[in-house]
Amino acid sequence: MIDGFKSWSAITDLEIDSFNYNGLQITRNSYGIFTLRGSLHKFYNGGLHNANDYFLSDFKKTLNKLFEDIGLNADITPVNGFEFGVNIKLPTNPNNAIKRLILHKSNPGMIDKIGKRFEYTNYTFKIYNKSEQCRIEPYQSGNILRVEIKVDKMIYIRKKGVHCSVLSDLLDFKVWKRFEWILIETIQECLFIDFTPKEIRLLSTKNRIKYLEYANPLFWECLHPNRNKYSRERVKCEKFISKYSKSTLKKDIITLITNKCKELRDVSKADDIVKNWYKITAFNTVIT
Repeated sequence: MIDGFKSWSAITDLEIDSFNYNGLQITRNSYGIFTLRGSLHKFYNGGLHNANDYFLSDFKKTLNKLFEDIGLNADITPVNGFEFGVNIKLPTNPNNAIKRLILHKSNPGMIDKIGKRFEYTNYTFKIYNKSEQCRIEPYQSGNILRVEIKVDKMIYIRKKGVHCSVLSDLLDFKVWKRFEWILIETIQECLFIDFTPKEIRLLSTKNRIKYLEYANPLFWECLHPNRNKYSRERVKCEKFISKYSKSTLKKDIITLITNKCKELRDVSKADDIVKNWYKITAFNTVIT
């Protein structure tokens, strides 16, 4: 569930100023302190990919490996930002679901090569085709949809009830449960418009025009300055969808997220792993 990570005040026992290691970039800044950023999930996989499931126990193993390989102590490594999310397997190409995502809240988002992202001041919501991004089997043909939150500023996650200051705080299974709630809430805030060709054909001319309006992000952008008008139209849209479409896409995505999050919280297995970063590191380079 944890993926990207950044820390502006990391301490390691590296003697070099810049180091790229299996998905992590570590650089000594002008103040003599190391900055660290990159994918912890990819680091755990030897830098190859982050398309498979990443369990709580895997994350704990990652923290052990960080200590063993570069002397990074998770108990004293500040968290300045991170990403969390899940890879869920859909019955069809994830692009079909992504195309049907019109809005998150009132934000039409931005389209890139593999999905959509919705940027805000303190965080970014991303949903994309992980199978299209990963060129390694069985993930490339796995119809994997990635649903992810990038925490750009820690105030966002604090407002969501998650308090973490150092890397090891992210080991708390209650934090992972909170991540599940945040992902589900985010999907609930989304507007999906998913009509079959037959359902579209059955619409009256007037309703077909209304369908085309609702499915067009520009329609919502024009309404955005008028909050009351936007809210009224959003309610009408939800009723329209409920009346004329039998799609369960949104509900299905939420169910898949719920099931995957529960699966990834393998608390018993994680508890059996002995942490090794409590030891005092013999630093080769003293950082002041």
